[in-house]
Amino acid sequence: ELIARLLVDVERGVKAEVSYSEALEFRREQYDLTVKEFSFILGVERSHYNEIINGKRSITLSLCRAAAAVGVPMEILLSKNTTQD
Repeated sequence: ELIARLLVDVERGVKAEVSYSEALEFRREQYDLTVKEFSFILGVERSHYNEIINGKRSITLSLCRAAAAVGVPMEILLSKNTTQD
């Protein structure tokens, strides 16, 4: 679904609006990792990762660095659509 949305946006010349939770999950699935494995790589507890994905926690600077290191674009990690209240 995410790839299809990105392709449509690219064809239209629209900048994609992808949340960091979508980008994190996309990257995790690309690497075929479990939540436990991916959260370990990112340096957070599995429950913390799940709270981030479910919008209950904001992403931290250290998690941004770790996510960027595994290929999540920094533009997505730091974009306005990543702000959560």
